[in-house]
Amino acid sequence: MDLLIEYNSNLYIKICSFLNYELENLNSLISNIRKNKEYSKLYNLEIIYKEIFSNTIFNNSVETRIERVLNPHYNRFADIKPEPGNSTFFISIKLKSDSLIKIDLIYDKQLTSLMRL
Repeated sequence: MDLLIEYNSNLYIKICSFLNYELENLNSLISNIRKNKEYSKLYNLEIIYKEIFSNTIFNNSVETRIERVLNPHYNRFADIKPEPGNSTFFISIKLKSDSLIKIDLIYDKQLTSLMRL
C-alpha cells in the first residue's frame, strides 16, 4: 500500500527533479571554483551536500553519510588524523525507503543514478 501511495504522490519524480536542479547548481559552483582557481571554496561542498540531503523532500527516505578519509598514501603511518592536506571526503548516499527503492526499479534506477552523480 505504501508503494501505491508514494507512487501516486509523485514523490519519486519530485525528488528526481529536486536533485537534478541541485546538481546543476553544484556543477556550476564547481566549474566556477575551477575557472577562478578558488579551491578553498571546495570545503563548502560538505555543507552544500548536507543542506541538499537534509531537505524535507526526502522525509528520512535517504541515508547520507559524509566523512573525511585518509588518502591511501597516508594509511601506512600510524595515528594520523584526516586533515585537508592528507584526506578526501567520502560521501555515501542510499535509499532507505523500500517503496522508493521499488519505484526506482520501475524507473530503471534513475534516482540511484542521480544520487551517484
